[in-house]
Amino acid sequence: PLDQADQTHPHFTNLHHALRLARQQLARKGAQNKQIFIITDGQPTAHLTTSKAGPGSEILNLIYPPSEASAEATLEEAFRCSQQGIRISSFALIEEYCGMDWVGFVDQLTRLVRGVAFYCTAGDLGSTIMESYLAGKREKRPLG
Repeated sequence: PLDQADQTHPHFTNLHHALRLARQQLARKGAQNKQIFIITDGQPTAHLTTSKAGPGSEILNLIYPPSEASAEATLEEAFRCSQQGIRISSFALIEEYCGMDWVGFVDQLTRLVRGVAFYCTAGDLGSTIMESYLAGKREKRPLG
C-alpha cells in the first residue's frame, strides 16, 4: 500500500506519482504558464494502481527491471498534464554511454506531450538548465 511506501527501497523511479502530484498542485494555481521539470537518470520503475478496496487506497508497484506497465502509467499521466496546458521539460542524466538504452522512454514522453528534452551529465545539469531557460526567453512558442 502507498501509505507504507516509506518502508521500501529508495532506488526506484516513480515518475507516475511525481507527475500526478505536480499536476494536482498546479491545478490549484492560477498562473497561465505552468511547467514541470523532470530530472531523471532512468526510466520509470514504479507506478500506482488502485487497490480492490477502491479509490483512495492505492498500491505502489515497484518493478525492476522496468516494465511496460510503469511506462504506460507514466505516459498517461504526462498526457493528462499536457491536456491541462502544463508544459513538460525533461533533463535526462546520461553519465555513461551504456546508460543510453533507456533514453527511448524520454524521447517517447517528449513526443507525446510536445515537450523538450535535454541530455547531459549530472555535472552539466546546472548549465543545461540555464541554457534552456535563456533559449526559452528568446524563442516564445505556443503550447500545442
